[in-house]
Amino acid sequence: MPPNPTPQQGLFTHPARSLYVGLVIYVVGFFLLRAMLSSTIGVDDVEQMIYAQDWRWGYNPSQPPFYTWLVLVATKITGGGALAPQLVRYSILFLTFVFMYACARRVIRDRDLQVLAAFAPVLIYFVGWGAHQGFTHSALVGATTTATLWAVFRVIERGSWSNYLILGIAFGLGLQSKYNFGMLMAALLLAVGTDRAARSRVKTWRMALSVAIGLAMIAPSIVWLLHGHDLRGVLGSYVTYKAGGGDGGGSGRLPALWSILRSSISFIASFLVAAVLLFPQAWRRLPGGGDAREPDCGRLLGRFLIMVYGVLTVAALAGLLEHVKIRWMYPVLTLFPLYYLYRAERIGVTPRGIARLRTVLLGFVGLTAVLWILQPAFNGVLCGRCRLLEPYPALAEAIAADSGFTEGTIFAADEHIAGNFRARFPAARVIALPYPFYLPPASRAGACLLVWNARNGETVPTRLAELVRSVARVSVTGAEEVRFAAGVNRANHRPLRLAYTSLNHCER
Repeated sequence: MPPNPTPQQGLFTHPARSLYVGLVIYVVGFFLLRAMLSSTIGVDDVEQMIYAQDWRWGYNPSQPPFYTWLVLVATKITGGGALAPQLVRYSILFLTFVFMYACARRVIRDRDLQVLAAFAPVLIYFVGWGAHQGFTHSALVGATTTATLWAVFRVIERGSWSNYLILGIAFGLGLQSKYNFGMLMAALLLAVGTDRAARSRVKTWRMALSVAIGLAMIAPSIVWLLHGHDLRGVLGSYVTYKAGGGDGGGSGRLPALWSILRSSISFIASFLVAAVLLFPQAWRRLPGGGDAREPDCGRLLGRFLIMVYGVLTVAALAGLLEHVKIRWMYPVLTLFPLYYLYRAERIGVTPRGIARLRTVLLGFVGLTAVLWILQPAFNGVLCGRCRLLEPYPALAEAIAADSGFTEGTIFAADEHIAGNFRARFPAARVIALPYPFYLPPASRAGACLLVWNARNGETVPTRLAELVRSVARVSVTGAEEVRFAAGVNRANHRPLRLAYTSLNHCER
């Protein structure tokens, strides 16, 4: 640990209390900003709103069901509507910071720096800005990875039965968050197993019990997954399958390695700019000293990050990884600021440097809040396609008033219509054309509402008519009256025009 810790009179009189008060202000503040900005369901949330209509062991073959379960619980609490996915999003963000602080208390000695290290991920663009805009499963696996790391630290410190039980539950929740958590779990076990002071905690049947608990928690979903689902459809977004294994000629290996490097740099670039200016000493070689036989959670964190990249590199060289997207780095590199500040403290930090970090964090959060509020005023510059400002809620309200539809079945031609109409009509079942494999339980009412984007035609699209015929046993003749509702995106001023028609005699 550094020879010059912050004096007793630090930035925070009560660090833990300051952490939780600041965290509540941050999470609740952005939750309210999101609610005031728009009630439109976000890009990543529309899918979850569609799935969260009943309890199942699986919904989408490419993702575990845990996130959908959380949204389903939130819809029960809120009565449906746009608040449900935001309640889940900000609960996950809150827990991520809580476990980050719990890890920081074991990695960093200075109490003020512990608090700032927990908040440091907001300097990462994809966390400080992106986590408010999108991310579902990636954010959830980020929270469960941080919780799992905390559980591993507890096992190393104590090794009691209860800590191995907690670790097993963390493994299970991680696997239920996203299937690629398995790689992170393997990297974490390798990191502990190759650390001189920690390896004894792996070489015990208690650790085998933890792994067994995790596998048992994911087992029902795996059974669902393998029953009637092609494995390529399960993991197709993560790996490339070729006849005979690998990629045959190795032509995809270098691009895969490059995507790992590029995505990593892109993810942490904004943090690195601030970190290098504030604590350039973190790049220097760590001082010697200390007993390698004594547990060092900071050293273990660094080893975990190395092992993750080792696993990714081996997968890329084996031809299994086709491309690593930036958002896949979320659960790993959200931990990088903590390791960076651990290195900075080991070499030596000053109270002034810590105070500057606090100022940068507050400034970044304030700037983010201001830009968040100003999104509608910059003609799409701050939000690109600005999906959050599409007028789906207003159009759903207009269609409800005009059609008189309240309950029954909604057939939507795209996921954005489906997710947003699900929020407006929580008593109806919603079937989305892009997800024909998911059919929610039948509604008690027999009316059907067909909705599609009018730019795709002013008559019922053929594929949507076929879906209605297969599910509701009703033929769409083309003679149905089609009506329209139109609105404008508040940011980029693009028009949105929806077409709809009602069928009064749909089967359940």
